Amino acid sequence: MQGKYTNFLGMDFVGIKPGSFMMGDLQGPNQDDNLQRLIREDEAPVHKVTITQLFYMAAAPVTNKQYEVFAPEHRRYRGRNGFSFNDDDAVVFVSWYDAAAFCRWLSHKEGRPYRLPTEAEWEYAARAGTATAYFTGGQLPPEFKRKDLAIKQAAPNPWGLYDIHGLVEEWCYDWYGPYSEDEKADPLGYDHGVFKVLRGGSHSTDDEYLRVSNRMAQIPEARNWLMGFRVVIGELPSDGYVYRWDHQERRKIFAIGNRCLKTVSEREAQARAQAAERDLKLAAAPYFSEPRTYVKLSYECPFGYHNHQPALTELPNGDLLAAWYTTETEEGRELRYAASRFDSQRRQWEPASVFWLIPDRNPHGCDLFWDPENNVIYHFFGVAAAENKGLTIAVAVRQSFDGGSTWAPPRLISPDFSHRGQVISSTIKTSDGRILVFCDDLKYHGTAVYVSGDGINWTCPAAEQEEPQEERQFAEGKTGPLIAGIHASVVELDDGTLLAAGRGRDINGSMPFSLSADGGRTWTYRASELPPVSGGQRHAMIRLQEGPILLIGFTDRRDLPREEMKGVSGFDANGRLTQITGLYAALSFDQGKTWPIKRVLSDGSGRRVESTDPNQYVECAKDKNGNRIFTMDPTSGEAMGYCAAVQARNGMIHVISSRQHYMFNYQWLIEHHWG
Repeated sequence: MQGKYTNFLGMDFVGIKPGSFMMGDLQGPNQDDNLQRLIREDEAPVHKVTITQLFYMAAAPVTNKQYEVFAPEHRRYRGRNGFSFNDDDAVVFVSWYDAAAFCRWLSHKEGRPYRLPTEAEWEYAARAGTATAYFTGGQLPPEFKRKDLAIKQAAPNPWGLYDIHGLVEEWCYDWYGPYSEDEKADPLGYDHGVFKVLRGGSHSTDDEYLRVSNRMAQIPEARNWLMGFRVVIGELPSDGYVYRWDHQERRKIFAIGNRCLKTVSEREAQARAQAAERDLKLAAAPYFSEPRTYVKLSYECPFGYHNHQPALTELPNGDLLAAWYTTETEEGRELRYAASRFDSQRRQWEPASVFWLIPDRNPHGCDLFWDPENNVIYHFFGVAAAENKGLTIAVAVRQSFDGGSTWAPPRLISPDFSHRGQVISSTIKTSDGRILVFCDDLKYHGTAVYVSGDGINWTCPAAEQEEPQEERQFAEGKTGPLIAGIHASVVELDDGTLLAAGRGRDINGSMPFSLSADGGRTWTYRASELPPVSGGQRHAMIRLQEGPILLIGFTDRRDLPREEMKGVSGFDANGRLTQITGLYAALSFDQGKTWPIKRVLSDGSGRRVESTDPNQYVECAKDKNGNRIFTMDPTSGEAMGYCAAVQARNGMIHVISSRQHYMFNYQWLIEHHWG
């Protein structure tokens, strides 16, 4: 092989000679641009890297025609989501494991050492001696920003490599992790990890993510329409540098070791026992605590307003764990999952820390669920391909077996990215031992369920019954494979029937209810007596230890001025039966048929309390710092937010909105109903 080589599949290869380069973001982020800083923080520090041996890199990504000689069944992915139709289009919907298997197959066929490029080899070859954001300079010409995936349609870089910027994201050999500033020779990435590295950006990627130094990562078993690969020929350097994990860095990047469980002294253990006894005594009399802010942000979690889709669970030690996603824009790749622990003894929330992130991705939706029977905590979340503009998402899960102190690497519940994947906080375990996770189906404006008997293997009944379910098929008495409305919350009734409450107004303008007598396979729709929730709002529903069903909802659309809110008939903060507005609690004693008790979640103090995003909704009061606020008067609660709820073992009920934590008990809910 001298300079160039073409293999039996017609793949052209270019010889890449040894050399040195500076690896990382040579231009550096604008430190005044918080978003850019977050995007580029994993591209520093810039460090010198030396490639010591010749290797051959494919001149272009692998095509459909080439890949399908190895995997003919892959043809079913052609054209999915509108991309990669033709023989000479770059192949997509390929996982890291698929790409590695292709390399092993090629090696066996030709007797040459085919493999994926290391991250350092990729950047070295892509730069081709340049030191600018793109090999074309500081700007990327329009010819590189194509939606079609035909290879070699734009100019090659100076070393003869095509499609370096855009087209498809390209899998690399390495496990993802942080850089160090030391000079390296033939770095091979980390010895283990959670994500594999991808480089180059894709056909549907903003320029910022097409820079030659930009790093992306993904769960290695994931497949979507952005990800493909190119291969190299050459043995891995036997003495290449292997990164070892520093504990603090691992904790920072992967949020393993989140502050959810602490080793406590004997004195503190006694204090916790006393606190538990205190709460049990409180449960015997009506109790309502003024709301406290649980969203306490930091440098790691800098976004002050867009705190979305919270999840809440009790931990084995009696503390609470809240998680939510925080981002500048809902579609943005800067998205992080934040988490905070509520110390049940001190009644205090810790400052938020990064709980989970996938670099340069938009993992979407969130739920937490503690299974006390097996002492496992589940973190369910969505995995978006990139910016999540299309809301096509895979579903994944992490597990903790030590009370939330550490978390195992994630596993995909649905490996192929689809319209069913935005996880909603409503996971339940049924009386027959099945775990049910609920996700928005945004194609049909409903909610789908994923079911598992062991927490490892999952099925989606709606996917098994595929198409069609028209968006407006949700009507009184009709049945279908989806729950009516998105953002559904679900409980199990006494006879094993599932009751779901969705967001929407398709059924007589009220909150839609759905009932399933076959474990979530089919649902029958009916109207409820409760008002619908709308954009910027999300309800929560749980089954209480005392037997009734509790629903937390909002009385009116969040965009209505206060004077136009109709409210509902219910108990105010002083126990008077009147019209209440905003956030309220409703109780049903007859399996969700009627809801005779409704009570506003307010202490009636007249205090002004911080709520949600001031920039997203213009019809709102704001404090001097621009934060959206609401007034807790006797008849009015919070006007908008996303809610999650849990009842602790001591009977105390905890509700979180987008920013506030409410704590009360069953006795408080019912104290005025029977006089």
